[in-house]
Amino acid sequence: MEQCEHTAKLIHNQAKDKLMIKIPARGKPNNSLTPKPGSEMEVDDPTMTPPPMSAHLTQKSAIRVCSLNVNHSNAATHAAMHHITTQKDLPYDIILIQEPWWGEVNSTFTTVSLVGWQLTLPKLIIPQNEQPRMVAYHRIGMGINLILRTDIAQDPDYMIMNIKREGALWPQITLINIYNQKAQNPNYGLT
Repeated sequence: MEQCEHTAKLIHNQAKDKLMIKIPARGKPNNSLTPKPGSEMEVDDPTMTPPPMSAHLTQKSAIRVCSLNVNHSNAATHAAMHHITTQKDLPYDIILIQEPWWGEVNSTFTTVSLVGWQLTLPKLIIPQNEQPRMVAYHRIGMGINLILRTDIAQDPDYMIMNIKREGALWPQITLINIYNQKAQNPNYGLT
């Protein structure tokens, strides 16, 4: 378990170092923490603390996103989610998982569930011979409206979502979670 927690911390730190989002701003900034239009801000900016679970009604801040590839590992998924959810202040509102674990539980194929988080699959129905290559989770009770755009795509390799925070002054954003497997080179024996 110690190795899994260490792996989860490494995954968390890599995601924190790499993930940037653009936040549209409307009107004149009222303080130095408000991003300028088209500017980039780190998702896990230490000057921005996440709200308590009941504060979403007055929350106007960015939606914080974490993207991880767990390489079909149930243990890696659980370790990463345990690390994220045991933080004093939860660092993310949405978790995008590439290559999720997918297995049979009680005669139904599914992935890892997480208390307090809503799972979104890339398709409404996943046939038994298919496996999604990515899934998304969003925190329940944070005023996040996530709409899976099945009118645009229903594919196990990518998902398109419209996301809006209740009461936010900025327009909805479109978030795309994609898994693009590299072509396999038979000369290298890669799987």
